[in-house]
Amino acid sequence: MLTLGNDYRCLLPNDLTIGLLHKYLPFKRAPMDVDVIIHGVSLTAIPNNTKDLEEEVRKAFRVTHRFEIAGAKFLKPNKEDRKDKKATSIIVRIPETEIDNVTPSVLFMGKFKTSAVMWQASATTQCHKCWKFGHPIAGCKAQSDICPVCSKAHTQKEHKCHQTSCKGHRRIIPNCCLMTPAKCPACGEAHSALDPTCPEKLRVKEAAKEKYDLRMAALAKSNHAAQTPHHQAVGPV
Repeated sequence: MLTLGNDYRCLLPNDLTIGLLHKYLPFKRAPMDVDVIIHGVSLTAIPNNTKDLEEEVRKAFRVTHRFEIAGAKFLKPNKEDRKDKKATSIIVRIPETEIDNVTPSVLFMGKFKTSAVMWQASATTQCHKCWKFGHPIAGCKAQSDICPVCSKAHTQKEHKCHQTSCKGHRRIIPNCCLMTPAKCPACGEAHSALDPTCPEKLRVKEAAKEKYDLRMAALAKSNHAAQTPHHQAVGPV
């Protein structure tokens, strides 16, 4: 304890108090930037090179939406792809906290344009909103969260058995009793969508593996053909 004069006292921080603070303070994930695609942007309203485009888009968002973008670029960077076209699509990198303000439409240079969050996924990507495969949450079209345990319209955390005497009432247990049967949103069978033996999950993984093997075989064949010397028949001189 450190005493300052007669009236002021303060507790010096130590490793114990700092540890306790870290334990009980809520965790907050640092905000991230996301890519938003804007369609139908008139080519007469924007510069034709990426450097000037970024500066012009930055000014437009600063004036209209009052926040700073992290970057901007053409969806098709090759100028030849935009030749003889009246409009194009651009990608703007914005803070994720602003997504709801600029999608599914955004005021850009005085006109409303269609916009959407860009996302990446493979065939085996499982959405944690609807629990189907091929897209992440950002690309999900489901109107509400689907429970991975029973396929009803609530989140996984909200799932519980309605029978108070059942163990599934206190914690999540797929197929805890007949009152709350499990139903996988991906395949419809009696298990959770997180079950590694889900037939749909196995089917998607196998299809992705076959596609990959075919692509690798075609690439190997192409490389072999490129490395094989071609001999020309020489006739009698």
